[in-house]
Amino acid sequence: MFETGFYRIGSIRGAPIRIHWSVALGALFFTGMRFEPAAWLAFLALILIHELGHAAVVLACGRKVVGIDVVAFGGVCRWSGESTPMQRALIAWGGVLAQLVLYLATWGVVLATGGPTTRFGAEIVSVFTETNLWVAMMNLLPIPPLDGGTAWSIFGAWKARRRLSRSDRMARARREVHHIEVVERRPGGLSESDEARLRKLFDDAARARR
Repeated sequence: MFETGFYRIGSIRGAPIRIHWSVALGALFFTGMRFEPAAWLAFLALILIHELGHAAVVLACGRKVVGIDVVAFGGVCRWSGESTPMQRALIAWGGVLAQLVLYLATWGVVLATGGPTTRFGAEIVSVFTETNLWVAMMNLLPIPPLDGGTAWSIFGAWKARRRLSRSDRMARARREVHHIEVVERRPGGLSESDEARLRKLFDDAARARR
């Protein structure tokens, strides 16, 4: 939708961080067409932090950030690379988790300093707390292309990962049995240490089934 009108403000691992001119309209709408520059800046910072949260998880998963764009009422973190369902879900949660860190940090500063004493500071605190929670809840609605369209799949991905883990553990135990009984061909059956090791392997696999 937005192809031109971007201004580059920085980069992350070489990927551009850009702001579109329509952000000004979004800020005006957000403040009810009132002149509140502190709220405008804070809203822009909130969106940037959200997208940087996505980018941080992308990098933690070993994938490449292509770019971050901030537009009128939101932003997008573009990335590339093969990923698992679990990784895609974690990346979707990255933005909201970054907002949570901002929320807690803001309240920490408020509690430590006694709160803002100017209108400018009060507007920033309001955006970083009240607006922050509102934006997070909106983003977590299970409706694509909102983050919630992917984020809530983390539970299904976790269950699938557990099933795979159980299968891997049982397969490892069977390989150990094959190695000891067939490959090594030990006379007299299994030693006590072999039995203890195999018992532990199968017990671990059984616990993983629960």
